[in-house]
Amino acid sequence: MLQILILNPIILIIIEKKLKGNLDTVKTFIKKAALKIHVEITTLVIPGINDSEEEITEIADFIASIDKNIPFHLSCYHPSYKYTAPPTPVHRVIQLAELASQKLNFVYTGNTGSIESNTICPSCGSVLVKRTGYSAIASGLKLNTCRKCGYITKIVS
Repeated sequence: MLQILILNPIILIIIEKKLKGNLDTVKTFIKKAALKIHVEITTLVIPGINDSEEEITEIADFIASIDKNIPFHLSCYHPSYKYTAPPTPVHRVIQLAELASQKLNFVYTGNTGSIESNTICPSCGSVLVKRTGYSAIASGLKLNTCRKCGYITKIVS
């Protein structure tokens, strides 16, 4: 799973100067990878760093420009080891996920405790994959098709 797509200028400085990375290279790689393999994108949402609606909208726009069916995970940050920013409020990640869902079919929240983050059929709204914690049950799918309406997904159960 590809796990970095952060557009915040502070993060860009870290990627480009400290890690010797380049966001354009990462974005090009994501575009090319999505043509051949299953890609999911995860953003760790850190308060005051990359938790603005503008930033999440920009990321969602980028993902949608490739394929609106690419899964996008927004995860809560929790302080650990040397970084001491406050933890991401769960309600903030939920708000940002709702915003991203306006552009993408499959948006999930992570590190939120026991909150479910189910895969919903974009056609009929039925639950395709029920998730709780690290458990996932694809009871709404028959192979890669919604059992209720026949919508074809890229998810294979």
